[in-house]
Amino acid sequence: MGGDGIDATKLGISTRTDGTTMVTFNGHPLYYFIKDSSAGDVVGQGYNKVWFVLDATGNAITSLLA
Repeated sequence: MGGDGIDATKLGISTRTDGTTMVTFNGHPLYYFIKDSSAGDVVGQGYNKVWFVLDATGNAITSLLA
């Protein structure tokens, strides 16, 4: 589960304040950015200086080139 190079032990589920659940990786919530339309798109990278692509170890990549 999680794909090649992903440490499945870092995958988790978190309960949001509204009672719904979401997938996390290394404690980071995973989201789909609506303007990403193809595999590999990172249009939401750095959005509001909050949302970042994660590397295979689950750390935010804050300096990804667009």
